[in-house]
Amino acid sequence: GVGFLALEDKADGAFVGQVGLLGMGRDIAGAPHHLPEMGWMVRTAYMGKGFAREACEALLQWTKDELGNPDLWAIIDLENTPSMTLAERLGFVRQADSLYHEKPISVWIRPAC
Repeated sequence: GVGFLALEDKADGAFVGQVGLLGMGRDIAGAPHHLPEMGWMVRTAYMGKGFAREACEALLQWTKDELGNPDLWAIIDLENTPSMTLAERLGFVRQADSLYHEKPISVWIRPAC
């Protein structure tokens, strides 16, 4: 299935962000629409504290266990350097940049490992 999961701070239960898989078939030239798309979002106050990495690694383990470890793809805003760094750490490889709603974005693919 596809969808997003809420992330919360274990210390106080505060909403931190979301992580999940999409199957939207976005209108992005060169995007691998046949693959699940992975996405993550973390509130500004929680950036750089490992929440996104922990959540993404857990989701990747789930996709391996439950979906047979498919290739995944993601889009990241060209100005979002922290997410690009995380994508690289998670095994995503940057592809040719594209446009989404007439805005330049980076496209990433994570081969099954």
